[in-house]
Amino acid sequence: MIGPKIIDLDTAKVHVRPDGIVHLVFKEGILIDQHLQLAIKLLCNGMGMNRLEKLMVCAEDFIITERLFWEYCRKTERFARGQMIAAVAPSLAQKMLARNYLYKYKPENPFGIFDNESLAVKWLNNTTENQ
Repeated sequence: MIGPKIIDLDTAKVHVRPDGIVHLVFKEGILIDQHLQLAIKLLCNGMGMNRLEKLMVCAEDFIITERLFWEYCRKTERFARGQMIAAVAPSLAQKMLARNYLYKYKPENPFGIFDNESLAVKWLNNTTENQ
């Protein structure tokens, strides 16, 4: 753990922002395992959050294969269980993969694709206020 609101694991870096958004950045490959789920749960509980409501996911890898990206989206959706997910996809290739995912799998979670983190944060916060 780097600080009270940040966890740095081998596969991901997790940061709980002051606005309640859990910012998840994958480092290498796409891996959501029980260790990561437990770390996020403990971090949220330590911040007084009883559940994960808003998740912003990013990947440090510039190139993500289609199979890995779809698996990553499916796992993230199952991991968040009905909560809002904002995927940051800065490159055209990542946007195309994300749109293919939405078309093919039709996620149950509210799911948005954004060019940058600021647009993702704005959508997560505005959608929550309008509910």
